Amino acid sequence: MSARPDAPGPEWSRPHPVADVLLALLLLAADAVVAVVALLWSMSAAGHRSFGGGETDAGFAPVAVTLALVAALVLGTAFLAGRGKAYVTAVVQALAGLALLVVTGVAQGEWSRRDHPPAPGPGHSAPHAQCPSGGDDGGCDGS
Repeated sequence: MSARPDAPGPEWSRPHPVADVLLALLLLAADAVVAVVALLWSMSAAGHRSFGGGETDAGFAPVAVTLALVAALVLGTAFLAGRGKAYVTAVVQALAGLALLVVTGVAQGEWSRRDHPPAPGPGHSAPHAQCPSGGDDGGCDGS
């Protein structure tokens, strides 16, 4: 009696739930370490003031790109965990990757706002105060 060649082989079963949770926690800790190392390395490579850079602070773009690459790797790990039926690990990795992308995007926006302050509003062409009458020249001193 021989096995039929077209018969399905043993299906890969899901990992034990405890192993799935432990893998999720282990990968989450590794993700955090990699993200911090990538952040520090990219800030140092970009020459930020806090790392002994010059007088001007470098932009956030190199840091944002580095963190986005780390987030892409985390999301790739989530995909692979899902394919391996480690669903807890896949969900935790996906949430960690998305959180890293959101934090990177918000930090990039804040950094951009800090580097490019908004222009003054219309009507403020000089550093002196407005007339007390609300703009009518009759209430200004010396007129």
